[in-house]
Amino acid sequence: MRKPLILPLALVLCIGCYENTTIRSYPSGAVVSINGQPAGTTPASFQVPSRRISADSVYRYRVEREGYRPAEGEFRTIVSTARIFGSIFSFGVSYIFKGVRVLPDSIGVDLEPLNPTAHGRPGEGASERLHQAEELFERGAITEEEYQRERARILRGL
Repeated sequence: MRKPLILPLALVLCIGCYENTTIRSYPSGAVVSINGQPAGTTPASFQVPSRRISADSVYRYRVEREGYRPAEGEFRTIVSTARIFGSIFSFGVSYIFKGVRVLPDSIGVDLEPLNPTAHGRPGEGASERLHQAEELFERGAITEEEYQRERARILRGL
């Protein structure tokens, strides 16, 4: 009789042991470090054990790509309303394993070229870049926010 309870209990203990965020850059393929530690190339996934998340957690990132200025910033944990409700409706069980703080879903970083003229004259290839951005959005490779930001950047360069 106790055996059927072992698998669900094991799943509850293991599910959601980490909080995740994704760091994206335009252009992609940039090297990311978080708190001085390598985190991969963009889009880079970053995980933190849930037990290490606290109200004062701050993560500093640096995004670098050849030919572009390095970008730096930080992100903090945020309180998730969904987690609060989940904790209430699960009588505190989800709070025990996950808490109510999460990392942002994703962080977008726009890299600035070191030499803007090396990336084409204003207006040169704009229709192709707009088309590429639209294709990426339609395939789900970038979010609508990233698409709009890229579209605005291309149009500003005209």
